[in-house]
Amino acid sequence: MSGLSRLGATLGVLRGPDFASDRFGSQLFVSRFGEPIVDVAVGTRGDGKEMTTASRIVWLCCSKPLLVIALARALAAVGLDEHEPVRAFIPEYAAAGKGEVTLEHLLTHTVPYRSLGLSWTEDGPRQAGEQPVLAAPSWDAGLTVICEMPLRGMPGAEVTYTNVSNWIVLAEVVQRLTSRAHEDLVHDEVLGPLGMDGTSTCVTEESLPRLELAPLLLLDDGRSPQLLEAETGGWQFGRWPGVACRGPARDMARPVECVAGWSGTGRLDAKWRAKLTEPRRFDLADPLFEGAEVWWSLGLCADPVVYGLPLGRQVIGHTGMRSSLVFADLETGLTVSFLSTGMLPLARDWARKRKLVRAVFEDLGLR
Repeated sequence: MSGLSRLGATLGVLRGPDFASDRFGSQLFVSRFGEPIVDVAVGTRGDGKEMTTASRIVWLCCSKPLLVIALARALAAVGLDEHEPVRAFIPEYAAAGKGEVTLEHLLTHTVPYRSLGLSWTEDGPRQAGEQPVLAAPSWDAGLTVICEMPLRGMPGAEVTYTNVSNWIVLAEVVQRLTSRAHEDLVHDEVLGPLGMDGTSTCVTEESLPRLELAPLLLLDDGRSPQLLEAETGGWQFGRWPGVACRGPARDMARPVECVAGWSGTGRLDAKWRAKLTEPRRFDLADPLFEGAEVWWSLGLCADPVVYGLPLGRQVIGHTGMRSSLVFADLETGLTVSFLSTGMLPLARDWARKRKLVRAVFEDLGLR
C-alpha cells in the first residue's frame, strides 16, 4: 500500500464493504502531474485469490480514451480532423440518410439511430439496445447492421449513447486510414509508448492462461452474485473496441494523463490536446444521467459533477457502468483511476465513487 501514509481517509474508505470482500476487490491509482502517489489493491479477484495491483480488470467504457488517442494520431498523420463525414472513410455508412454524420457526432454520442442505443425522451429513457450488433456473426456483419440503420432525427441534435456501435465505426475508420487492425494500432501507438504493459485490448484463448484476470461480478440486490455476461463464453474473446480493455488501474490512468499533457510526450500535438480537453456538448439531455445536460469533449466526459467534483473544474475522463472511473483534473494535476470487480447497483456505485474521490482530494488538501 505504498503512498497511503498520505491518504488516511482514503484507506479508511477502501476498507469498506463496497470496495472489498471475499468475493470481489478493487484497485486505486492516484498520480499528480503524471507522478504516482499511490497504487493499491484490496479484496479478492475471485476464487479466494488476492487482488493485486497487477490484476487485469475489464475497463468497460473507460477503454474509450485509447481509441480516441489512436484516432487522433491517425487523423493528424493525414491532415484531417473531427469534422470529416464518416462516409469519407466508410462510404457504405452514408446509407439510410447518414451522409451528414461526422466523426464529431460519433465522438459526442449525437448520432440518433432509430433502433440502436440509449436516448432520452420527456417520458424517460428510450432503450433500443445494441443486440443486432452484438449478435452479429462477424465484424463485417456488425458494421453492416450499423451502416444500414436509419436515423430518427438530425445528427448533433440529440444524445444517443452506444456502448459499442459508434466505436466499431470509429475503429473501422482507423483501420481504413492505416490499413491495420485497430488492436495492433492501439498497441503500437498507445499501449507501448505509454508503458501500459499490463493491458490488452482483447483476450484470446491462447493468452487467457497467462493473464491474472479479475472478472466482473454482478451484485444486484436480492440476487445471487453472477459473472457479467461479457466475462463468459464467446463474449470474452470478442473484438469490442471501446469496452474490452483489461488491465490494472495504473494503466487505465495513462491515456488521460497523456491527453492532459503529463505523460506520453509527443503522442498528441497541442492542437489535438486542446480538442480533446475542450467541452463541446453542453445542452443536450444525457440518458446515462437521467436527462441531465452532461458536458462532453471528443470521446471523453468533461463534466466535473460526474466525478464528484465541483462545477467549474476542467476535467476529462470516463466512467464504466457500476465498476470503473478515471479522470484527470486539469486544474490540480490529479489523476484518479479506480477499478472494482464488484458491480454494485447504480446508486451505490455512484455513492462509493464519489466518496472515494472526495477522500483522495481531502487527504491531499486539494478540495
